[in-house]
Amino acid sequence: MDLSGLASLPWTYGVVATVVVLSLYVLVSSFTSYWRLRHIPGPPLACVSQLWLFQVTAQGRLYLAAEDAFKRYGSYYQLGFSTSE
Repeated sequence: MDLSGLASLPWTYGVVATVVVLSLYVLVSSFTSYWRLRHIPGPPLACVSQLWLFQVTAQGRLYLAAEDAFKRYGSYYQLGFSTSE
């Protein structure tokens, strides 16, 4: 296989290809985490992203959110897309 033609491609193709591959990896890994834990109840945004957990923690309300989730969902609930309590 002759790879000598790859050196003549603009570097932007490599950057675009890297961004596409990394984006696909993030999407697939997020979907598999969601699919694996979809049966565990929790806040809707917490099921697909860590942004909810980051926001609640940054506001200093994590203990209140955990208490609310315990009251709403019971003793087993999801606080992040790959964590459960």
